[in-house]
Amino acid sequence: MHQASITLGGYDVERPPDFSWALAAAAVMEWTKRVLQEGQGQPPAFVKGAKALLHFRVGPHAPAQSAATSLPVIVDDSRTLMHEEPFELHIGRQFLLPAWEEAVRSMRKGERAVFSFPPEASKPYIQLSTVLRRQAKEKADSCEDSSCSDTHDHGHGHGHGHSHGHQGGCCAGLAMTQSGQEDLIALTDKALDCEFELIDVLQPGEYERQHWQLSVAEKTERIPLLKAEGNTLFKAGQHAAAADKYGVALGYIEELLSDAATKAGATPEMINVARSERTPCLLNFSACQTALRNFPEAIKHLSEIIRDEPQNAKAWFRRGQTHLLRGRDPDLALSDTREALRLSPNDTAVRTQLAAAEAAVAKAQKEQRDLFAKMAALSSNK
Repeated sequence: MHQASITLGGYDVERPPDFSWALAAAAVMEWTKRVLQEGQGQPPAFVKGAKALLHFRVGPHAPAQSAATSLPVIVDDSRTLMHEEPFELHIGRQFLLPAWEEAVRSMRKGERAVFSFPPEASKPYIQLSTVLRRQAKEKADSCEDSSCSDTHDHGHGHGHGHSHGHQGGCCAGLAMTQSGQEDLIALTDKALDCEFELIDVLQPGEYERQHWQLSVAEKTERIPLLKAEGNTLFKAGQHAAAADKYGVALGYIEELLSDAATKAGATPEMINVARSERTPCLLNFSACQTALRNFPEAIKHLSEIIRDEPQNAKAWFRRGQTHLLRGRDPDLALSDTREALRLSPNDTAVRTQLAAAEAAVAKAQKEQRDLFAKMAALSSNK
């Protein structure tokens, strides 16, 4: 059974498989349409895999409205919820509200129309709205926490505690609480009016598919391509963009190395690709973090490599380099670089870094001695 996904910004929210009641209701759900603005051109091709971009507004059904009137009461407006970004409805993916997909299929680009749905639509819509509101709040909170800066969280996270841009679907926020949701609660078992504005319909191949839409075979094929793209971006000095490429590749790698990969169709050959690419991608990802001066993140991932591959000289060298650039722990830089030299005694770059680390340690020790001397002098003068 496929799982549908609704998308808000970078979020993917899967429809859990126990929503059979929604599909059953859709089989008998009737709706009416009232056009506010005619669309342009020929009706789009709503083939499976197409992506409809639309804005929506939702409110309780108002039966007495004239043909030219929009909604008198608005509970949700996608422009507000999604910061002017259009809602993405993937055609043929068992969307939580099948009647919405049926209604959108009746539209042309540029058309605005109000669709009236029976009370059976209220329960799945409340579920959908709860998810969208939660995600909008999380996005706003994240923006406030980071002061809306351009710094990205490039940690990779497909199942082992990090996060890197492919944020998997979660149904944890579907359970609605009464706090701040009174307007949604009031819609329970009520008929709904939904105003849709169809912006565009993108055909398969006209847009980059979301991670959840790719098969394990496609993800395997993309890993070396993503790494190569990251390498090109890194060489061009675009370290944040390169980190994104490596991060996505690492997400695919983690999926292929998970227990669920075989059930999803991963072959031994695919898993071997993931294993062989994991360390190079982690090294490159860490190099990006060092270049972005995100030193703790770089050290964390380099330590991960060292834990799994204690004979990896490059990981020891890079972690020593990161400690050295950070300037906080020259002794750690020195010990890591010494280990790198032990593993790779003929590497001139390691020898150069060893000299720099020794100089940094000597400088730190001198500064400490001078400080102690000043403190002793002050104490003797009292």
